[in-house]
Amino acid sequence: MDVKKYGQAYALPKDRDEFVDVEKGAVIDKKDIPPIEIIKEWAKRCNVPITDPNKSCKHCYGRGYNGIDAATHAPNPCSCLFRGRTTKEKYEEAQRAQGLIKLNHDARRRMKKEIHKRMAQVQRAPTNITPTPIQAVSATSDVNIFTPKSSEAING
Repeated sequence: MDVKKYGQAYALPKDRDEFVDVEKGAVIDKKDIPPIEIIKEWAKRCNVPITDPNKSCKHCYGRGYNGIDAATHAPNPCSCLFRGRTTKEKYEEAQRAQGLIKLNHDARRRMKKEIHKRMAQVQRAPTNITPTPIQAVSATSDVNIFTPKSSEAING
């Protein structure tokens, strides 16, 4: 495609969707890669566990993808790849990823009981510190408080 600007014709580079195979070092065109391989690579990079496509899936007919997006040319993965994860598990995983673990009523109640139990154990624990009685020394006594008393000084 030529663009005419400032009285000159310029050729623009063509946009190509290509990937570089890291292991082999070869340049691969996106059209040559099967869509299921693109989905598997995406899942590996995002740490999302996927399974093999269900051969009797009524949505994807065993291909693993429902269609290809016209704008991005990316395959839309089928739900049969994500078997074994319920909606609740997906929600909890998203909460953990964000650091916001939301506890239900029973879990909060168990956690409070555990904290209360541990606090009671700490309060009941015996202490190894024995208080020593403080000896009062009058200001008029002859005792030097800066030097230790020896048995000879006391006796004699």
